[in-house]
Amino acid sequence: VNFSRSPGPRRGSDFVQFWTASRLVIEGRAKDVYDFDTFIEEEEKTLQRKWSPIVFRYPPTTLLAVTPFSYLPYALAFALAGLLPLIFIIFVTYRITNSMALVVFVLSSPVIFQNLSYGQNGLLFAGLAALALQLLEEGKDWQASVCLALCSLKPHLIILFFAALLFSRRWRTLCYAFSLSALWAAISFLVFGLSVWKTWFGTISQGTSAVFKPVVLFEALVSPWGAAYLLTSDVNVANIFQLLCSLAALLLLKSLWSGHFPSNVKNGLTCVMTILAIPYVFVYDLSFLLVALVFLLKNKSADEWSLPITVLYALSWCCALFQVPIAAVTNVSIAFFVVVTLFISVYASTPSTEPNY
Repeated sequence: VNFSRSPGPRRGSDFVQFWTASRLVIEGRAKDVYDFDTFIEEEEKTLQRKWSPIVFRYPPTTLLAVTPFSYLPYALAFALAGLLPLIFIIFVTYRITNSMALVVFVLSSPVIFQNLSYGQNGLLFAGLAALALQLLEEGKDWQASVCLALCSLKPHLIILFFAALLFSRRWRTLCYAFSLSALWAAISFLVFGLSVWKTWFGTISQGTSAVFKPVVLFEALVSPWGAAYLLTSDVNVANIFQLLCSLAALLLLKSLWSGHFPSNVKNGLTCVMTILAIPYVFVYDLSFLLVALVFLLKNKSADEWSLPITVLYALSWCCALFQVPIAAVTNVSIAFFVVVTLFISVYASTPSTEPNY
């Protein structure tokens, strides 16, 4: 992949990959989506200028989902891709909390601006994951499985939720979600054929290396991998640290979902652990931290607040704003430390009393 192109501005930068991928599919060139040099050239044609390299790493299931975008003009598609997830996150927040105050709390978070300005889909997938957890709490397994199957379009962010179903022995929901995900994969296979799937599998490692090239803002990575690499500039250290954090996340997830923690704590900390369990988490994926706060603040009374908790929740709400500027100067991932501190403080202070649903 040619990474020597002069970088363009980051605002709105990510949506171009979705619209360009859609255009190539409509033109009958789906395989070119996974030819990274060709794809970057097509992105530059879309924007009619040189562009920082952004490759489409998503599986063909996601490619099928973004296909309708280029039936619309670029500007209109970009606007709708921001507006519809925003409306959805409002709906999900009110559905969970029945509180307009928390809706305002969510809408005023900097991570909302991050998603809208980049043209990213963090709000959509965080909303789907949160809605799935809420539906599970209400015993609506089929509806929850639909949300989880839709989340599988961004598979690395949903692995932990399938593990939670396994640990809580929600076999029926797990079967539904897996079957629906497999059905969508089969449809994409029929649409694109074996060749596109083989091309995607062949470029997985290349796509991963593209993420960790110098052109990428490492300051925007908020995962354990990103925090360790920022601090040490050593890939091996980052890999080991991420592996340890992922194992710890799985063990803690098992404790949450096989134990008797309150539902709001269980749901909120599951969203928090999504950020800690995988290496590929960017600033806009802090949408999962935002919906975690929605669960944790649900039905929270005034006498439960203290100054340290208030400060911690405030930092969690706004850490997307200062993550990149501070990390660029200090090589310290503030968002990572905020996420870890939030998890430890909530987990350690919550009694395990409520029966597992």
